[in-house]
Amino acid sequence: MKDSRESMSILSLLKSERAKKAYGVPGSAVNKILIVNHENTKERIHVIFVPESLGF
Repeated sequence: MKDSRESMSILSLLKSERAKKAYGVPGSAVNKILIVNHENTKERIHVIFVPESLGF
């Protein structure tokens, strides 16, 4: 898992540099990561993103 996060961080830096050159923007970043380690039941996980605070 640690190697995956390190790889994602390196790729994010490369993408950020590309965005700076291509679009003239300050850069990009990975701000939120959802990690699902394991699920035994097929088709069990559903993720829904809503644009508001739900109070949790």
